[in-house]
Amino acid sequence: MKYLLLLFTTLIFACNTSDFQQEKDIVNELIVEYDSLFNAINRIDIQSAKTKLKKYNESLEYSKSQLSSEKKPSPETMNFMNDMKLMKRQFKNASSTKNNLISSTARNQEQLKNLINDISNGVFEKEDIELIISREQQALKELSIETSNFEESYKNADSRFDSLYELSKTFQYN
Repeated sequence: MKYLLLLFTTLIFACNTSDFQQEKDIVNELIVEYDSLFNAINRIDIQSAKTKLKKYNESLEYSKSQLSSEKKPSPETMNFMNDMKLMKRQFKNASSTKNNLISSTARNQEQLKNLINDISNGVFEKEDIELIISREQQALKELSIETSNFEESYKNADSRFDSLYELSKTFQYN
């Protein structure tokens, strides 16, 4: 009778753990996707940010010296100044944005590793695991979009800045 009970318990345990192999595989795939995302974030080159920010400040000082305090700037001048301000935000926040993306990636990946342990230890029911995996997939998708948006906006700002900087030297501030 003892052997039968032991066999039955082992069989139930084996069935329960094998049921979650697909979920563990999905979580492992998410971990691998986070590795790829981590590499993509690290490849975003923000080395020019400090130099561009310094040039921006020079340009701002020059622009202020060219503006008349007696009359309101023209719409063209205001548009130009606003374009320059948008550049500043991109360069000023580049390092912290990149670091935040890296931290979020590492934190989410660590949570997934903990989830695999929890699944192995039978902490969750199948429905709970499916819900958690769905949330984790959404978090990966959102972080990927955020990374792509950051990379694209930084590259755009970086490529546009030099022409705006040169224009700032010759712009007719009215």
